[in-house]
Amino acid sequence: MTFCKSVWEKETRANGMRAEILRQLGNEKASTSTTFLLDQINKPQFFHFRDQYLEPWYLHLPYSLDANEFSSILSPNTIPVSNHMQPRRKMRVSRLREYTQHQYECLMNADGTYLWLFSEISPLMRLASHAQARVYCLEDQTTGLTPHSEEMVNLPLATDSETEIRKKQYTHSTTTHMIGSTKYTKNNESMSSLMRIYLSLWITHYRLLAVSGITKFAMASIRNKLEACIRLPSGFQNERIRWLYDGISHARIQQKPSYLLYWMQTSVRTKYNYSLEYAIAAAAALHIPLQVVYFFSDQSTVPASQLPKDPNAFAFSTERHAKFALEGLACTEKRLRERGLSFKVLYHTPEKDPPLVDGDSSSFCRKQLLSKCAQHALLVVTDRPYLRPAALDTLKCATNASETQLPWGMVQIEGDVVVPCETTSKKEEYAARTIRPKITQLLPSFIKELEHVSVPDFVQSVDRNLFQFPTRYFLVKSPASDTNEDILEFNLSQLKDILALLKVDRNVPGLSNFRGGEDEASLLTKVFLEKKLSNYALGRNEPSNDGTSNISLYLHFGHISPVRIALATHKIKAASSKASRDAFLEEMIVRRELSVNMVVFNPHTYDSMECIPNFAKKTLEDHANDKRPFLYTLEELEAAKTYDQFWNAAQMEMLFSGKMHGYMRMYWAKKILEWSASPTQAYTHALYLNNKYCLDAPDPNSYTGIAWSFGKHDQGWKERPIFGKQATKRSLTAGDK
Repeated sequence: MTFCKSVWEKETRANGMRAEILRQLGNEKASTSTTFLLDQINKPQFFHFRDQYLEPWYLHLPYSLDANEFSSILSPNTIPVSNHMQPRRKMRVSRLREYTQHQYECLMNADGTYLWLFSEISPLMRLASHAQARVYCLEDQTTGLTPHSEEMVNLPLATDSETEIRKKQYTHSTTTHMIGSTKYTKNNESMSSLMRIYLSLWITHYRLLAVSGITKFAMASIRNKLEACIRLPSGFQNERIRWLYDGISHARIQQKPSYLLYWMQTSVRTKYNYSLEYAIAAAAALHIPLQVVYFFSDQSTVPASQLPKDPNAFAFSTERHAKFALEGLACTEKRLRERGLSFKVLYHTPEKDPPLVDGDSSSFCRKQLLSKCAQHALLVVTDRPYLRPAALDTLKCATNASETQLPWGMVQIEGDVVVPCETTSKKEEYAARTIRPKITQLLPSFIKELEHVSVPDFVQSVDRNLFQFPTRYFLVKSPASDTNEDILEFNLSQLKDILALLKVDRNVPGLSNFRGGEDEASLLTKVFLEKKLSNYALGRNEPSNDGTSNISLYLHFGHISPVRIALATHKIKAASSKASRDAFLEEMIVRRELSVNMVVFNPHTYDSMECIPNFAKKTLEDHANDKRPFLYTLEELEAAKTYDQFWNAAQMEMLFSGKMHGYMRMYWAKKILEWSASPTQAYTHALYLNNKYCLDAPDPNSYTGIAWSFGKHDQGWKERPIFGKQATKRSLTAGDK
């Protein structure tokens, strides 16, 4: 049924999208078939029409609806009907119920897609957008009937004898159609009765086919729903998406999902935040508001056995790290508010009755917090943390949701590296020389500008409590009736007061030379690229010069994206800067993502000597009993009380500035090995000091940096006392950007 220009002009009053499509196509296209127009809506220039005008009304249907209950949707109050079709619907209702099950069979194609027939563009567009259905439209060459023709009411319905025809693959073109083996053209009296059932059902009720197909669609997972209707931002790669739990739509029998939850973990920013842009696009596609949440942990959640080892791996254990993190969260809240999005920072309190298995005490509360925050959510979007316990807890949350059949889905977005880890390599890489060519060939596909998605009004959530449960501000005194089960929320305008009440190590005070947040990260990057990059290749290895970027701590806290930095770096075209530009990108991309590779493929051993290669372990064991010239305790090392003034200077820099020059870091770690009673003790002391005082730790870079000092990503060299065959004079550059 071709939509002539006059029909379209009449319909545009109810749908501005159609008018604009016709205007852009031109008057000569006004009589184009609906098949052609459907193709247009899926082109980039029409995406914004789809987002603006299409309403995902399938979300409002009963999720438990199945084939046996299908007849219940024929109630006049359930589905809107065109006025001119109301009398016919009453005449045909009994026959429609008779063929309900048959209708479901007919809708499924042999290849698993759905067959749709519409004579009106609006529902057709909706299904094409939200269900990615294969759509078939009748042309006027088929029967010569108009959309409202009385003749169509008398077309006979199909019978079950046509099962074989239904199983055949359907094909179509803009002028002729194949149904089974029967080809029909204008005035063809032998038109397949399979087609007639669609015509009859359609004329009876113009929404019937739409609802029947959507019912099948709604019974699929949340993942299937979203993948069918989302429009990913430009510059967003599918390789960043990892579904942890698909969700189950039909579980929502009693309640309607009210929001989408973005659980922010490692991407604490609003620019080039792939998780955030995906969450906004998903919320827009599902037509629900977006709530952003962050769970803040302090030393109270650290297992007792980990306090003397690596407490910062479990939480913001020092005042230095907590202050920097809170500053970044406050900046993020401000930027999210500008986009109309609500951001809640909830206090991750310790579990009252920790499990018997040590090291897992933070998992329970994180799962409980997420379950509480997501109880009315349709989908949870989160970042990809690489370190324990956050990485394991994220997977446990998804596993818990799957095992308990929670209705919301969970998708993880990997946006803190340039190239997603497993996209680069499916195995642990031996060294930079093995991972470099794999990353390099992928960079053109991943260093792309990421679209800053506009936030529709119905997605905005600022000043709204979507959680539907009360929270108590962290600084507000608990009332007498408090059961210690309140959800505590931070008021980020009171950072100093919050910091004063947190359980953190006050012996590692906050710093004034670095301030957290994406605004500071952007400014620091700009200054580096404009004033220091040109001398980076030569100046970075001189500790007395201020030649490094100091960006590593902002990358660690997720306050800036490496993709954004790479794009800005590539814009510097000066010939004198090429060597420095290449050297900087080598450190920020190749070396940094080699560190991520090491952590991902050694999830349980990256923080111990078990992760280093066998040759390194053997040579250290062979020389474990070698006489040490000096032995220092952890307390002496921490206070920089050694005979070596250069080592002391490096340690003091870390104590008071929160960073250490990359050229000194391997020397610093090698000396700890030389001054410790055993390699294992040296490894533990190096990790403890580095992660306690450096703002860019704990991080895949910091763990890989220490491991590198003990032989990781290295080869055997000339044998020496204590060190064996390990290198002793090369700088450690992976930790400094």
